[in-house]
Amino acid sequence: MNRILSDHNQRNKIEEELISLFQDKEISLVDFLDNDECVVYPADDEEDAKEYIMEEIWSKFFLIIKIEL
Repeated sequence: MNRILSDHNQRNKIEEELISLFQDKEISLVDFLDNDECVVYPADDEEDAKEYIMEEIWSKFFLIIKIEL
């Protein structure tokens, strides 16, 4: 993870992908986190999934507590 974070291009790509994920209403965040291929977190609903992604992924990569998208 440190290698990715130290690479400005990779970090920007991850940030763009996360923002797109939140903005694309066609994508179910629940299914993104819990699907046939992988179970990351069994979210109760879309808001729970969004909170998990913000706390466990976004904040670790970008060291912020919350943002509103």
